[in-house]
Amino acid sequence: MSDTIVIFGASGDLTSRKLIPALYQLFLKGRLPEDARIVGVSRSTFSHEKWREMLAVSTENYLSTHFDAASWTDFAKRVFYHPGDIKDLDSFISLGELLSEIEAKPNVSRIYYLSTMPQLYSEAIQRLGEAGLADDKNGSRRVIIEKPFGTDTKTAQRLNESIHQVFREDQIYRIDHYLGKETVQNIFALRFANSIFEPLWNRRYVDHVQITVAEEVLVGRRGGYYDESGILRDMFQNHLLQLLMIPAMVPPAGYGAILVRDV
Repeated sequence: MSDTIVIFGASGDLTSRKLIPALYQLFLKGRLPEDARIVGVSRSTFSHEKWREMLAVSTENYLSTHFDAASWTDFAKRVFYHPGDIKDLDSFISLGELLSEIEAKPNVSRIYYLSTMPQLYSEAIQRLGEAGLADDKNGSRRVIIEKPFGTDTKTAQRLNESIHQVFREDQIYRIDHYLGKETVQNIFALRFANSIFEPLWNRRYVDHVQITVAEEVLVGRRGGYYDESGILRDMFQNHLLQLLMIPAMVPPAGYGAILVRDV
């Protein structure tokens, strides 16, 4: 089975600063499937080649010494671009035609990554369903939804309801990219792989927890996002509270998503 990653909001900051550099590093390490494709979707009008050139500049900027022009040329052959508007059903229909063209094989796994403004999540998912792009008869279909997932309990519940109209629960990934950081992942290993800490890691012996956010990234092109969500919701409600959760949680029965969530 071949694989396709479709990134909505591809001209945004998260794509150029995080997603493409991460996928490129997976490629360098031989961890990206050989026939994997990456398709960017946004309203900006770019050709495949123009988007590849822009990503080459931004990826080299963010990865510095880890960037290699020759390997990027090989990686860029997997990268495509589709101009489209999330509010336009025809854009999704034409996206489906592009995917069918570049995938070549009938049995393909697809991941739809919503790197858009949060208020567009429901609409994007609705259009995926209307265009038949969520149908998993010819391969798995998954959707990745970045935080913030709603602004309060009611809006989060409404978003959940709209997603479930198109995707099953096992097709949905709700993520916060901070939780994928190596330092954060190492907390699990430090806590649960070292039995010496288990009798000490509790409120009797832990006086307090400090979390330092050494964030140097400026607002940049994210002005619209911060005007809508705000720094408190972006950093405190999501990143920082989830980081606090990891040292505070009790050991889960296993490390599957459902078991960790249920803790």
